[in-house]
Order: sequence, then C-alpha cells, then structure tokens
Amino acid sequence: MITNKLVPFIATHPGEVIKDEIEARNISQQTFASLLGVEVSYLDELLNAKRNITVDIALLLEKELKIPASFWLNLQSQYNLDSREIEMKYAKTITKQQKQEQLVFEELLIN
Repeated sequence: MITNKLVPFIATHPGEVIKDEIEARNISQQTFASLLGVEVSYLDELLNAKRNITVDIALLLEKELKIPASFWLNLQSQYNLDSREIEMKYAKTITKQQKQEQLVFEELLIN
C-alpha cells in the first residue's frame, strides 16, 4: 500500500539544537569551542549548518553536554533525510510546473 508521506517544510540542522543548548546553559561559543577542543571557526560552521555532526564531534558533545552521541548522530541522519526529501519534493513540484507551462505554451502555439 502506498501512502502519502509527509515531507517537512524545513530541515533542522543539529547545529541549531547545539546553539539552543549552549545558549540555555549560558556558555559562550568561544568557551564551548575551547571545551570541545575545536577552533571557534569550526564551531561557528557547525552551528550555522556548514558542517555536519561526525562521530568524533558527537562523542565530544556527549562528554560536554551529557547528551548521548547517538542523539546527535540520529539528529544528523534525520536532517540528511529531511533535506533530501525536501529537495525531491521541490524537484517534483518544479517538473510538474514545467509540464503545465509547456502545455499552456503548446496550446498558445496551436491557437
């Protein structure tokens, strides 16, 4: 049986969750980067969805935030899936729209 799968409107990158978490704990990005042992620029890229969660980063996050590494890795996987599904849905929408425009164009040529 085929069902219509709900596709999220946006995908939430794990960096957004990390950003919320360190803000809630009143930890600056500079301090948190130091705790993780990474450059501030690396953390900034992670928080702004320019880098993905790796196993090593997930383990560091677990150590510093006491949130299991599996949570971070699952969040990254879900982000990857959601992003791909959004891309596919958008591509289908564009294709459908292009077909409709082509039909209108052909109709105009005939008349």
